[in-house]
Amino acid sequence: MDVMTHSEKPWLNKLKNTKLFAIFAFALLTLIIWLKSSYNVGVQRDHINIKSVKRGDLPLVINTYGKLISQDTRILTTPVAATVEKIHLKPGAQVNKDSIILELVNPELNQKVEAAQLALHQANTKLKKLEIELQDQQLQHQSNIALLKAELKSARLQYTAEKNLENSGTISKLQIQTSAITVEQLEVRLAIAEQRINHLKAINQTRLSVEKELVKLAQSQLSLQLKNKESLIVRSNIDGVLQRLPVELGENIVAGSKLAEVGSVSNLDAELKLPQSHAAEIALGNPVMLTVAMQPVSAVVSRIDPVVTNGYVTIEAKIEQPLPKSARPEINIQGFITSNVISDALYVETPANIASHSKVDMFLVDDGEQIAEATTVSFGRIAGQYIEVLNGVEANQQLVISDMQQWQNYKQIALIN
Repeated sequence: MDVMTHSEKPWLNKLKNTKLFAIFAFALLTLIIWLKSSYNVGVQRDHINIKSVKRGDLPLVINTYGKLISQDTRILTTPVAATVEKIHLKPGAQVNKDSIILELVNPELNQKVEAAQLALHQANTKLKKLEIELQDQQLQHQSNIALLKAELKSARLQYTAEKNLENSGTISKLQIQTSAITVEQLEVRLAIAEQRINHLKAINQTRLSVEKELVKLAQSQLSLQLKNKESLIVRSNIDGVLQRLPVELGENIVAGSKLAEVGSVSNLDAELKLPQSHAAEIALGNPVMLTVAMQPVSAVVSRIDPVVTNGYVTIEAKIEQPLPKSARPEINIQGFITSNVISDALYVETPANIASHSKVDMFLVDDGEQIAEATTVSFGRIAGQYIEVLNGVEANQQLVISDMQQWQNYKQIALIN
């Protein structure tokens, strides 16, 4: 009996070949990756950054930024409503106490000054008139008293003469009594006149005091209006730097508005912004190294603001040495605050893209400095430009601190001079 044989279908053979090719390609790719990770690749030494691991005391330094602030800052305001007519200076300009920053205009002030001048003139005129009237009145009363005194003297003489002739019979008793009554009447009139003039003196003094107070009030009003008019010329009043000018040309401003801010350059502090996460590490008295106009300047933490604003805490540092001549309020600065010191620590310059308290594969340079081999390194706290090394390397060993992401799949790299 004949046995019939059937050949496989073409599509089935094609499927089997495709599976075999895929398996072969995967195996080849795995082999390439294994070979690539097992053998080194050459890297130019001058294309990477190599640093030695050091041992010693490591200051924990926190990098901050901020600005210089003046301990003597003046806010210039206006006591009257006005319009900005002219701007002489802009922020950043050096000023002295007589520097004119702005000119304002208010036409009503001229009218008020003229009205105050007229009121003062009227008050002075009224006072002068009163003084003349009172002087005339005083003279009249003094004249009356003088006449009364003369009449009294004459009456007394007459009475004395008549009294001496009483026994001779030439003068009647009625005449003598009449003369006596005349003397008594004149004495009473003189006493009343003297009392009246003393009373009038007190009254007149009060009237003069009232008028003089009105003159003082008018003078005060005039001085106020003149001062308001003078305030339209806005001056610095201190030597320093114009820090802010929040008004514009032609702007109408109300009384009490802030016109400018001027800070003295003779006494400056540092104001630094510290991330809230580092606030607990800082204490009063911590040393600070500032970079001001590319120059190092030492300072010390003098105030820590308890309020957190947008994730930052404000730190003030008192500057302890002379600043560069170019230093002025509002200039941007850097600050490096030393919060603590780690004794006998391993540390290295902070590698690229490394966070604190992390464990990362790094390239460790061998003793011959020809090969860099991948090794796992544990890092601790960041201290300024350095980072604490917890384990993985020893002192005096060298690490590649450049960004090595493109070689992360290699176990070794050859260092080419």
